[in-house]
Amino acid sequence: MRRRVPVLTLFLASLLSAVAGPGSLPPPDRLLPQLRSRLGLATNEFDRAASLALIEKFGGTLVDPTAEPAPPEAGEVLAGKRRFEGDILYLRVGQVSSGLAPQLRAALEDGEWTRNTVGLVLDLRFAWGNSFEAAGQAGSLFSGAAGDILDWGAGRTTVDGTASVWRKPVAVLVNGETRGAAGALAALLRREASAILVGRATGGDLAVIEEFDLDGGGRIRLPLAAVRLGDGSVLPRGGLEPDILVRGSTEEDRLHLEDPFATPVRGSGKPGESKPVDPASSPRRRINEADLVRAQREGLLPGDAKTEVKASPIVRDPALARGLDVLRGLAILKRS
Repeated sequence: MRRRVPVLTLFLASLLSAVAGPGSLPPPDRLLPQLRSRLGLATNEFDRAASLALIEKFGGTLVDPTAEPAPPEAGEVLAGKRRFEGDILYLRVGQVSSGLAPQLRAALEDGEWTRNTVGLVLDLRFAWGNSFEAAGQAGSLFSGAAGDILDWGAGRTTVDGTASVWRKPVAVLVNGETRGAAGALAALLRREASAILVGRATGGDLAVIEEFDLDGGGRIRLPLAAVRLGDGSVLPRGGLEPDILVRGSTEEDRLHLEDPFATPVRGSGKPGESKPVDPASSPRRRINEADLVRAQREGLLPGDAKTEVKASPIVRDPALARGLDVLRGLAILKRS
């Protein structure tokens, strides 16, 4: 393997200079041999330590190909669409790619589907993609501002205040698999649409990342540019903390993507195993006076009848249930 001691020498000297201050260190060709000698390290040990220090200093990480998860299979851009009790819409994002903004616009401008709605749950759990441009375009649909709303170094998203197609409350579901462009979209919605982030901390990669191969095998992931919101604030590269923390596991989140009414089987020894719930036989919440009054107004029962009013099945997805509760609460406050 070719040795690159001169390059490491220069960079390590630069690193040490930043720590010790200008003018306080001897030239690299004198300093580094002395350090190596005093530390009692072989040349290869010293070079490895210097390399790791440089990678860490500039925010890079070594990629172990044997430990890398398989890349996600290409899926739908909008992977789920529902309408929940209380006139709340739900959209699940599968990819943050160039097709996201047009599909979001089409869904949110569908007058039949959005009629009488009070809020939107946007599910970014497991959403993938590295296009910050796509994140900016999708976020612009929720922004009433004028100016830059997202800057990723190589480009920026600028709006004129007329791009917004949704001005009602938004809850965004996130977890550790919400990373990269999906995490940037979550941050953008929190700023531009006052969205509430519900779930667990996102997975990071909130920077423009470049990966390159090493001569001896393996790769390095190096952040080249920060991602900034419209106010100039830099997104934390390690990820975002939710506004409302919801305990749970990645396996349960994945389960509930397909069936939000499914009940995980406890004590089975199989994480993520579930028992599908038949909405017709699922537990019912108690019917209160407000339910009966609403049912009567909507013509679901005559004024003097004692017909049973069936409630919707219980949402077992903890993050989704919390997001729905938040939006219902906001709708009540707005009416009061």
